[in-house]
Amino acid sequence: MSSETPRIRGAVERGLLRSLARDPELDAHVRASVPAEVIEAIEQGGSLSWLPFSHSLAVRAAHVELRGWEDARMHYVAHFLEFSQSTLMRALAATLEAIFGIRGDAVHRVYPRIWSAFCRGTGEVVGEIVEPGRTRLRFEGVPLHLEGCECIFMVHEAALLAMFGYADLDVKLERRGTGAETEIELRW
Repeated sequence: MSSETPRIRGAVERGLLRSLARDPELDAHVRASVPAEVIEAIEQGGSLSWLPFSHSLAVRAAHVELRGWEDARMHYVAHFLEFSQSTLMRALAATLEAIFGIRGDAVHRVYPRIWSAFCRGTGEVVGEIVEPGRTRLRFEGVPLHLEGCECIFMVHEAALLAMFGYADLDVKLERRGTGAETEIELRW
């Protein structure tokens, strides 16, 4: 397990708060459930700043509490698709597209780089091609001691679905295992 403090880029979380604000009931619930200093830190953080991942977990846990896992996951897929159109992500996407192309068989190399650009201390993503049209991702060193670490895997699912959506590729995502044994398999 990494001894690094789990962190996430400010741009991701600020965009998340903006997306939650479009739903007044959800926004009110999150703001009532999450400490004001956490909301303020997210709102004031710069795009490339690092925020404690616990801030992200608090916001996502409040969402799950109100609407459940599936609603939260689908909200984050939409959020990440929208985030992929931001200046920061368009630049990153253009670079990765130039290097790897937009293909399902590149996800095992591309996704770990995207994850590490936006999250630190949340474990490493290790990908492999199982067979043509099928990739498996494992997660090493996920800080399972964090309350709400289940949200880390939900964020992975949403980010992967958004990545395939950005590339306009149909994908079937299957998550297996729990905790340190969690893996995600993608078929396209």
